[in-house]
Amino acid sequence: MNQLLNNNNNRSTTTTLLLLLLLLLLLLLLLLLLLLLLLLLLLLLVVLLLLLLLIPLLLLLLLLLLLLLLLLLLLVLLQ
Repeated sequence: MNQLLNNNNNRSTTTTLLLLLLLLLLLLLLLLLLLLLLLLLLLLLVVLLLLLLLIPLLLLLLLLLLLLLLLLLLLVLLQ
């Protein structure tokens, strides 16, 4: 009888340990997912910042191109 109780007790502890291990694994997975999400957000932020920095530069380049075209047009008209 004692052996049977002991065996049953052992089985329940192993199942609890397995459940705890599973829970720990799930937590770890969740943490990893969260970290991945955070990295993705950071990347998005960096891309947005770069775009914000690039837009004025692109506008400036466009303006310079327009000025050059105007100068060329003036040169052609003056001749």
